[in-house]
Amino acid sequence: MIKFIDILEAYGANFRENYITPKLDTPVNRKLMNILSQKFDFDYFRNAAEKWSLGSKRHIFFNRYFKGDEEKTRDLPYNNMNQFMKDSLFLDDDKINELAFLLITNLKVENWLTDPILEPYDYYFYELDYYDDYVSDEEEEDCQTCDECGGSGYEDEDCGYCDGEGETRYECGICDGEGSIRDDEGEEEQCDECDGSGNEELECDECHGDGTSNEDCHWCGGDTEVCDTTYFHQIIEMRIKLISPVKLPGPGEKVGEYYTEGYTDWYEAMSEIKGIIVLSDNTWDVHNQEYDIDNDSHDLEIYKKTDRIVEFYEHTLKGEMEDWRFDQLSHPFKSILR
Repeated sequence: MIKFIDILEAYGANFRENYITPKLDTPVNRKLMNILSQKFDFDYFRNAAEKWSLGSKRHIFFNRYFKGDEEKTRDLPYNNMNQFMKDSLFLDDDKINELAFLLITNLKVENWLTDPILEPYDYYFYELDYYDDYVSDEEEEDCQTCDECGGSGYEDEDCGYCDGEGETRYECGICDGEGSIRDDEGEEEQCDECDGSGNEELECDECHGDGTSNEDCHWCGGDTEVCDTTYFHQIIEMRIKLISPVKLPGPGEKVGEYYTEGYTDWYEAMSEIKGIIVLSDNTWDVHNQEYDIDNDSHDLEIYKKTDRIVEFYEHTLKGEMEDWRFDQLSHPFKSILR
């Protein structure tokens, strides 16, 4: 009988020392996978895996089935599998990633103690940079405070109605501009309304006492800012990393009855190949090209980039792992569980 303590001792507390290119087909891994296969329904996973698309296989498997669906209360056979490996088998994240990688590359294995296991080192590693198949129209404004009006939005001129005084002078309606009036006895006295000036000063109705013109600034049109708009087309450059049990054709090579000139054709052809696993597919760069909005054309260079494969890198998975080592963030195993 195999004792679990023997498995842990074989695993060892210092298992990660000198850990460069781990061999996955080991007695320890076979025993651990045998424990998992007896506790969890691997047939359920095998049947479900056939329905997944190439791009979603890694995400659905390792984030929904393997780690569990915490947001939705579904009774999935794989819920708590990741937690079981941590809490019951006392495995660290590196070992869990190894087993996850081993499982997805050996879906057909039924008896983990005796069946042949495909080492992921037999896989090819691919990294492709490609352009999206869509060019978007973008614009960007660079706005500065108007130097002409200083940000007020108005012409910097005296009000034409009050000559910049802010007030309008009218003839006093009480004394008719005389500055004085006569009382009931006929005696002349100073007009209290205008204090003897003969005039009344009221806030200018046009500038509301500001003394400046209310006309919009001729430079910024009353917006207080002057903006320079740049129009440009934008295309996204993506980077996809994947592994395959067979050597994949490069761009432009014939697959079936047609040539994989563009990325979409290449990807569709690859989707027909069994065993391919997408590790990541993310935005890598953004490319812009300015254009004249009154003289735009689809002959611009940026339109020629759509759906084009920029870089096609091929390596053995074993070689990739030896280059990056296990402690690197970009190591293939690290792409499994997020």
